[in-house]
Amino acid sequence: MVGVQRPPKTISGVFALTSDDTAELETYRRFFRQIHRFIGILDREGRFIRCGDIAYELTGLTKEEVIGTTFWDCKWWADANAERQSRVLVEKALAGELNDRRIFFRRADGSIGTTHAMGQPDYNHAGEIVGAIVHGQDVTDLTVLEAERSEAVHHSEHLLEELSHRVKNSLAMIAAIARLQSRQIEEPSAKAALHALQARIVAVSQLYASLSNSDNVETVAIDSYLSNIVDSLRKGSARDGITVLVSADSARIPTATATAVGLIVNELVTNALKHAFSDDGPGTITVSYWRGSKNDQLCVTDDGRGLDDASDREADPTGMGQSLVELLTRQLDGELVTNTSGGGTSVTLTLPQSAPDHS
Repeated sequence: MVGVQRPPKTISGVFALTSDDTAELETYRRFFRQIHRFIGILDREGRFIRCGDIAYELTGLTKEEVIGTTFWDCKWWADANAERQSRVLVEKALAGELNDRRIFFRRADGSIGTTHAMGQPDYNHAGEIVGAIVHGQDVTDLTVLEAERSEAVHHSEHLLEELSHRVKNSLAMIAAIARLQSRQIEEPSAKAALHALQARIVAVSQLYASLSNSDNVETVAIDSYLSNIVDSLRKGSARDGITVLVSADSARIPTATATAVGLIVNELVTNALKHAFSDDGPGTITVSYWRGSKNDQLCVTDDGRGLDDASDREADPTGMGQSLVELLTRQLDGELVTNTSGGGTSVTLTLPQSAPDHS
């Protein structure tokens, strides 16, 4: 009947193996001999009872040198530290803990290899720990590859850091050239255009400054990045009494997104510094960046006199700044909304959240 188990046959109270049991036992023996892993069965004292052939082939030791010897006293370990690690592996297994570690061992040819060794308790039918099972694999080649890969990644990161540093310096040099050039030009619109170009270059260079100080070049901390841009604009402005504040979530956003956001902030804050307030009046400009569940939102507000069409044209006669903001907004797949009144102006950019926060 299905589901009914027959009791094992016994002879004088001793369990007798059926033909099926014998076949299964032979299968396990063949598996034990041929599996391409180091494998051994230890008693409660950590001594070898059985050991697979691979261990002998790999280390050059004989069965007589292994069976009856504790796992950590076998002469295949590379040094005293490897012996200590192998002992801990077995002691943890005998205490009922499954554990693993990489240990240096000595091959048959005398070379040093690395084994990924695992230890686990060996239970009898009553659930009692009667010893330990240890098994592992020669992972020397894999360890070498991992070390080479790690070195290559480190080298690439160093090159990228150096590149970011060089780009930052190059941008700073270009900005300085633009500043010097503007001093030699008398025509107001050309002078203003060079000043605007310089500010845009500085905004991008601030991004590379942030990357140079970070171990993650894929994302940028938006709060510190916007603070750096605002500091540069504040220092470059001749306006006294104007306070520029930054209120931003502590979040990291993709570098490409941060570049566009930084340029937009540069245009909006520069415009507000120049045209939102009377010549001698105080005022406040606030740059905010919030991270929502699906969208991010950038908002630049001022408490100035507000803008009309005439003042817009006066602020940006070429339309370059406005065109750049609109172009960057489309690049970000965002939406730009401007609200203005006699109590100030607010420009809000809503953009899809293109990357999770890894802060």
